[in-house]
Amino acid sequence: MQTQTLTSEFSSAYVLFHPHTHLKILQILHPSYRHCAVLLENDTHFLLLDPLSQRLHIQLFVKDDTPDTLTQLAFRGFDIIKTNISFFEPRLSIELFSCVSFVKRTLGLYAPFILTPYQLYQYLIKKAGDCRLSLI
Repeated sequence: MQTQTLTSEFSSAYVLFHPHTHLKILQILHPSYRHCAVLLENDTHFLLLDPLSQRLHIQLFVKDDTPDTLTQLAFRGFDIIKTNISFFEPRLSIELFSCVSFVKRTLGLYAPFILTPYQLYQYLIKKAGDCRLSLI
């Protein structure tokens, strides 16, 4: 089995929002924002981290093999927001594991009152302006 080492740090992050869920309880959430995941980017790779209810889905894409990864995700129905990875002072944060808490931890975002994908979406839009990716 061949292994690869990611040699450079991830410089960009994209938060992916999706309306579909297999969990009936999540049907109460905003219809377009029921799940979120994060896509990290460096010079050579995309790393998809998708926290599902039963497992963490991790997928590595080599940029040369899949140069239009973001466009493919957008066509699959994901709303994509580009954001930064930040670092905050370590703080005690007690949260239930959810896709939102996972994305916040991955981005280094301390926002204890953001609990739903739609709240996270609104926060990221307000923080960075309209940074959604467009297919046009």
